[in-house]
Amino acid sequence: MPLISELPSLKTIKYPAFKLVAAFVFGLLVPASPLYATLQEETEYWDLSLQELMQIEVNVGSKVDEPILESPGVISLISKSEIDTFGGLYLHDVLNRLPSATIVNATAFAYNQISIRGQSFNQFDVHTSYLLNGRPVRNTQIKGINETLLNSMSLDLIESIEVIRGPGSVLYGTNAYAGVVNIRTIKPEENSAWANLSGGTLGTYGGEAGSYFSKGKLWGLINVKSNHHDSEKVRVGDSSGNYRDQAFYQKNSQLFAQLQLGGVGFTVSRFFHETPYIPNRRTWPEGETEHLILEDWFYNLSYQVYAGNRHKLILNVTHNDNLWEQKFEENTSAGNSFIYELTAQGKLSDNSSYVVGGIYEDEHFASTDLLKQQHSSQSLYLQLDSRFYTGLKLIGGVQWNKPQSLPSHTSPRIGAIYSINNHWILKLQ
Repeated sequence: MPLISELPSLKTIKYPAFKLVAAFVFGLLVPASPLYATLQEETEYWDLSLQELMQIEVNVGSKVDEPILESPGVISLISKSEIDTFGGLYLHDVLNRLPSATIVNATAFAYNQISIRGQSFNQFDVHTSYLLNGRPVRNTQIKGINETLLNSMSLDLIESIEVIRGPGSVLYGTNAYAGVVNIRTIKPEENSAWANLSGGTLGTYGGEAGSYFSKGKLWGLINVKSNHHDSEKVRVGDSSGNYRDQAFYQKNSQLFAQLQLGGVGFTVSRFFHETPYIPNRRTWPEGETEHLILEDWFYNLSYQVYAGNRHKLILNVTHNDNLWEQKFEENTSAGNSFIYELTAQGKLSDNSSYVVGGIYEDEHFASTDLLKQQHSSQSLYLQLDSRFYTGLKLIGGVQWNKPQSLPSHTSPRIGAIYSINNHWILKLQ
C-alpha cells in the first residue's frame, strides 16, 4: 500500500519479522500436555466472609498488591468465576455488568467504549485507561479506539479484572480521567493444555487453544483464539432516504504469549478485529458498505530487582503497534508508541510505603489523508501512604506531566481510608 512505502519507521507495521520469530520460538518452548478441564482450582468468593473479601488483593490502585480494603479509590474486582458465570462472549459483555458502567456504541465504532459514570462525549474512549497486567494497551492514532481489545480479548485468559471507577489515581495518565481497567491474565498451577470449539446460529463459530508450562524459575503461557459471527440483515438509511440491508458481522482473533524467567518477563499479544464500517456522513458512500480492519500488537519487556526485603525497582518497556485499514476506500493509518517506565516501590517503615516513578513516551502516526506526526511526553509520579493509628490510612500523591509543545502541569491527590468497624469503611479522596 502507498502509505507503508511512505513511512520508513512504519514499514514493518504488518507482520514484522521479529514478531513472527518471537511467536514461533515461544511456540517451540511450550511443551504439549494432556487436555484438562479447568485451569486451576478457583476461589469460591461466594463462600468467603465479608472480612475475607476485604482482604482480597488488587494491584491497580497503587501499582502494588494490597488488600482491596486498603487500596485507594473506588475499586471493583471481577473474578474468573464471575466471568464464567456471566456467560459473556466478549470483554465488553463482562464490563457492561459493572455498577455505573455502560457499553457505548457509535455508527463508526461498535462496542468501542465502556462509559464509567457517564463519562462519554463522543465515539472515542479517551477517558478510560486499559491495562494488560498493569501495562497500557493503547491505540496510538487517537488513544480512544478500544474496539479491538473489547471484542477480541480472550475471556478464558483472564484471571481477574480490576476497575477503578472515577479519577482515583495519580499513577496513570490523562486517559484515566473516568477510570482504569486492569486485566490480569491467568497463571495455572501446573503444566497443562486446553482447547475448545464453539458454534451457533447466524454463522457463529470459533475455537481456542493454549498451553502452560513451568520449570523452576521459568514459566510460559501461550493461547490462540479466533471467532466469527454474522447477523440478520438490518435495513438502515441515511439522511437522503437511501436504504440498505446490512449484516453486521464480526471477525475476531487473538494471539497471546507470556514468558517469565526470574525477574525478567516478556509478553506479546496480537488483537485483530474486522467489521462493517459506517463513516460519519449524512449520505451513504457509493458502492459496497465499507469494512474496517483493525490490528493491534502489544509488547512488554519487564525487569524487576529487589533491594533487601523492603524495596523493589521495576523497569518496563511497552510497545503498541496499531494498523487501521478500510477495505474499499484504501484508507490506511498506522501508528506505534514506545513507553519507558521506571518505578521504585517499597516500605519507608512498618506503617508507611511509597511508589515513585517516571515515564517517557514516544509516538509516531501517519495515514493516507494526514501528514506524518510525532509526539512525545514525560511524566513523574509520587504516592505516599501512612497509618497514623489503627483504622486510619492517609494517602498523598502528585503527578507532573509535560506533553510535547505544551506547558507542563501538576495533578495532586489526597485521600483517606478509615475503618469504622469490621463491616464498614469510609474512603475519601
